[in-house]
Amino acid sequence: MKLPTASRRGFLKYFSLSAIGAFIAACLPQNAPGAGASGSSSPAAGVGGGVASGQTFTWKIQSGWAGNDIFQEMFLDWKGIVEEMSGGRIKIDALSVNAVTNINGAIDAVNSGTLDGAHHVPAYYYGKDHAVSLMGTGPMMGMSGQMWLAWYYYGGGQALYEKLVQQKLKLNVV
Repeated sequence: MKLPTASRRGFLKYFSLSAIGAFIAACLPQNAPGAGASGSSSPAAGVGGGVASGQTFTWKIQSGWAGNDIFQEMFLDWKGIVEEMSGGRIKIDALSVNAVTNINGAIDAVNSGTLDGAHHVPAYYYGKDHAVSLMGTGPMMGMSGQMWLAWYYYGGGQALYEKLVQQKLKLNVV
């Protein structure tokens, strides 16, 4: 029996669906911040704790992709899946590229609270620190896509990236 060949599109769909599952799991009440965060105005901080059941949240998320790009399609698919999986409690205002800020400033807009999220790659803020290129547009550094993902999730790459963004760049983003 011949095994099906993997396509980049198939891999990206699988990866994005896995990320959606992790995102939704993080939004479950048992994973929400403690009661001390219930006074926060941040949509993400108010998911659990003292939030009334049935309350909805609208997140403004700016895309980094042109309307006909495969990543834009994936972004819009992700939006639909999150809204469906949340039972309508999470609504996503999917903003087009450069709707609120230019793509290089999207991470700053998320950090300041102007946007609730941005869907792009870290390479767009290369000017902040050249080390973001490690997470930029893989696969890179001589690794295949699978090798890079293994390094990121199991070899310390994610912790390195979080340290860069949160400690060195002092950005309050995940």
